[in-house]
Amino acid sequence: MQRKLSKPVVYCIFCLLLIQLQVFAQTGGIPTGTDTSCSNGISFYQKVFGGNKDDYGFYLAPTLDSGYVVGGRTLSYGNGGYDGLLMKVNKKGTVSWSKAFGGSGFDYFQAVIRTSDNGFLGIGQTKSYGNTAGDAWLVKTDASGNLQWSKKYGDGNVNGDIGFDVVEISEGGYVFCGTHRYTAGLAEGFVVRTDNSGNVIWSRQYGNGGSDQLWGITEDGGSVVVAGFYQNGSNYDSYVMKLDKLNGNIQWMRGYDGENRSTQFYRIRKNGSGFQVLGLVMDGFNTVNQQNFVWNLQADGTVQNVRKMVIPGTQNLDFGWYPRADGGFITVNGEYTSNSDLYISNVNPDGSLAWSKKFVRPGQQFINNVMPLLEGGYAAVGYNNTPGGSPLDSNEVYVVRFDSLGNAGNCSGINTTDVTVLAASNSTPTPDVVSLGNVTINNPVISAGSVSFIPISNTLCYYCHENINVVVPPDSLCSNGISFYQKVFGGNKDDYGF
Repeated sequence: MQRKLSKPVVYCIFCLLLIQLQVFAQTGGIPTGTDTSCSNGISFYQKVFGGNKDDYGFYLAPTLDSGYVVGGRTLSYGNGGYDGLLMKVNKKGTVSWSKAFGGSGFDYFQAVIRTSDNGFLGIGQTKSYGNTAGDAWLVKTDASGNLQWSKKYGDGNVNGDIGFDVVEISEGGYVFCGTHRYTAGLAEGFVVRTDNSGNVIWSRQYGNGGSDQLWGITEDGGSVVVAGFYQNGSNYDSYVMKLDKLNGNIQWMRGYDGENRSTQFYRIRKNGSGFQVLGLVMDGFNTVNQQNFVWNLQADGTVQNVRKMVIPGTQNLDFGWYPRADGGFITVNGEYTSNSDLYISNVNPDGSLAWSKKFVRPGQQFINNVMPLLEGGYAAVGYNNTPGGSPLDSNEVYVVRFDSLGNAGNCSGINTTDVTVLAASNSTPTPDVVSLGNVTINNPVISAGSVSFIPISNTLCYYCHENINVVVPPDSLCSNGISFYQKVFGGNKDDYGF
């Protein structure tokens, strides 16, 4: 019996969501409509948070709801002196919760990460519990900022210890880096591995007898890779070390020098098959003629290229930077003056500028960190001091939210040609840094104070980019869509597909 073939029917369905998202990303010039709560849109803003004393934001940990947690320090709230600050801000820029951790001494967080259980881990230094010179400090919270554990790390030396950066590793637990004996001429690089509860597995120090510090860390397979700098005559040179996660043994080490000037590596992240590093280059040991350099390294530490960010003025003291997998990066630069502006730039892998925006505000702005958000775009955090501003005339946590093109509606910066990216000369000296053995950690468990508070906030500008209904024209050929169908194929006898 001959089977009669049915006529194929093809349905073409357009991906409305994709089209809407593409329009969403193009924020310039679209007016805000009736969605005053921005419940269906994306919020862009510049905001400050704080109290009547100094408050600083140093780092951002993006959250699953496209908000973020700020890590830093507060003098306005807490238990006296500076306390470590963790503040959850939702995607609309509203504070969900804010906590001050610490005691009567000087306590603060240099960085914060979101952990695999959706909690948070702050790293920094405490001077409230034991050693008044300071101990490296980890504070673990749940997703709501409630304290789960707090531990300090140091051997009680008179110069103190400090933690600068931390990574959660794939085996579970954490590895952090910082400085042991935190004083000029004696400082040594410091790396500690802990379990999930902060208990020490190993702790090591590295140095050359001068001033050595380790500021950045990232995971790479069975290893961690750390970046920092060491004293080399009248300048600092930088170095990157790959360490075995099992015991902290050195697997390889490379040295770096930019323009035969003092070179200090501050952050390192995995970047495709290699690494990208943020460093500062300056004249001598001070911040004279300081500039941001971004280094792309191969997997073995070999230099691929070095990008030098040049802005008006002589001292660029902003640390804002986010590496992209293709070798490009987002960077924030600003001159160190009492009335500084921000330059936010997107640099292509070949070193050309994709775009650069100048954000002009009265007073001093300083950005410490940039992170991408799950909703799209970026958030940058630092501090702002606007004379006569609100909160009172003091340093406040400052957050800028912008899209992937540097736009933010009426909060956008202006296009600028003030920023130049140059290929920087560099050399690779051989570091004389060695492993100096273990560091004995004394009494790590502490009961840190925790105070909940609601900071004063002030919106400097706000823009809601609304979700726009897109009218899709008919596409009878489905040339711009995705086809879904049921079809049969065959001839005048039986045919089967198995």
